[in-house]
Amino acid sequence: VQLEAMRCQENLEDLAIGDGDEEKPLAGTSVAIAVWVDSSSPDYAKFGLGLTEELVSLGASTALKTITVDENNSKSEQKQTFKEWESTIIEMEKASGTRRRSSKTIATSAA
Repeated sequence: VQLEAMRCQENLEDLAIGDGDEEKPLAGTSVAIAVWVDSSSPDYAKFGLGLTEELVSLGASTALKTITVDENNSKSEQKQTFKEWESTIIEMEKASGTRRRSSKTIATSAA
């Protein structure tokens, strides 16, 4: 899946954005993205980093820096990296008094 394909004209119209339009449909939305990647790939983390940039361009803010979890590491290392990231988010929510809302996970794969 290519990020460019997600920005087709129809999607831009649905989001009410376009040339010269300053509306930010994701304003007030905060995102934290973890990307499972293959560090041996020439496109290492391209999709996840591009997704972060795209969401920010639509007005979202980043709660945390986008992290990468390397598929080449052991399963326990992958789990540990993710758990540390997840714990940071939970602590941030507790500190800010934000109630944890349901979250959505979007699974992607390299095509």
